[in-house]
Amino acid sequence: MKKECMDIAQQFVAEGRITGMSALSLAQELYFHAWFSSAFGKYRGVSRSLDRLLVHADPADLEDSGDKWYRRCAYGIIWYLTKGR
Repeated sequence: MKKECMDIAQQFVAEGRITGMSALSLAQELYFHAWFSSAFGKYRGVSRSLDRLLVHADPADLEDSGDKWYRRCAYGIIWYLTKGR
């Protein structure tokens, strides 16, 4: 899944669809959203808080210059700590 996220991110950056972010930073955000939805989607309906997070995670709401710093940190941590292709 990481390779697919990186491919999409490189394309978006090359086409100018997203600015102010590196391809790696964008790939990490895309991966986090996909990972979170996959990892926790089976718990939908368990709590309203989790349901709100799942709605926010899918689809990813991309914007120029990326998310807040603490979210970008979480994206990077998940990128490096999870096993990926």
